Amino acid sequence: MPAEKIRFEPAEYSVQELRFLLSILGKPPVVVRDMELPDGVVRAQVLKLVTACYELQEMFAHSETPWVGYDAVREQIERMLAWYQTCAELARRGGPKHASMQTWDGNRFLPRGPESDSEIVRTEILSDGSRRPLGLDLASPDGQGVGPNLIGAAPWLSPTGVGAVGDLLSSTPSKLLFTVNDQSHTGTITCPICEWVESYSSQMANGKNLAMGRMTKHLKRSKTQKDKHAILYGRITGKSVAA
Repeated sequence: MPAEKIRFEPAEYSVQELRFLLSILGKPPVVVRDMELPDGVVRAQVLKLVTACYELQEMFAHSETPWVGYDAVREQIERMLAWYQTCAELARRGGPKHASMQTWDGNRFLPRGPESDSEIVRTEILSDGSRRPLGLDLASPDGQGVGPNLIGAAPWLSPTGVGAVGDLLSSTPSKLLFTVNDQSHTGTITCPICEWVESYSSQMANGKNLAMGRMTKHLKRSKTQKDKHAILYGRITGKSVAA
């Protein structure tokens, strides 16, 4: 097993570096050390990922030590580049430069709140308003991560989600429930797992933001159906409960 968790955060790389990585991943690190690099690409930076992936693939080839595989890494890079394009268009129209580093309330964006990314861009915002992590654990010391050719070898590794873990993931909701009463000027955020409700005044500028903060605390600290609450917390925030 790897000695430590190895995580890839696309936001730590420039757009030029991400595009270069798409073209070079899978090649030995020595190729990158000796080649002439495009403008905007820092050799030491791209070598970190090229070397990590190459060594993990070698470990998998010789001892079947699991890791996510090259295709999963390329998919994250492509998603990050697409997200950057979305953010660039928002910025061109007067929006924030990095949309996921803001908290959104309808069509308004607010200063950083409990939903927003901190330090770097860690999530993309999907069409339903939920957030999906852009980072990826390549491998970890406790055996998490599935070897690229193991899917389908056992029921719990099936892409259809058959098995206890798959059932837990597929049965856990991916978003919270929101309601607004225009007459009473109140809104609610409901946990779909246990029906815990946080209310707020829609007339208060940061009311929804504060209620969302209380709800994420509920998901993180709930004593019932802990696994489902932890999964929903991760899907909404892009973080783990342990973070």
